[in-house]
Amino acid sequence: MMKSNYTCYGKYIGYKEKTIEIANKMIFLGYKKDEIVKVTDIPYPIIDKLESSIKNKNSIFN
Repeated sequence: MMKSNYTCYGKYIGYKEKTIEIANKMIFLGYKKDEIVKVTDIPYPIIDKLESSIKNKNSIFN
């Protein structure tokens, strides 16, 4: 399985789904502008799943 380097913002190191989801939500909402954590070696399917999940949740508020 291919893995990527994936920069995310957040407090914790690791690629647990909830951590990345929260971190990306913070970026999307504009709360975090500076990189705090760089998460590496995340399988691409996990990234795709999280990004589509975040887009679906954000569409409710638009």
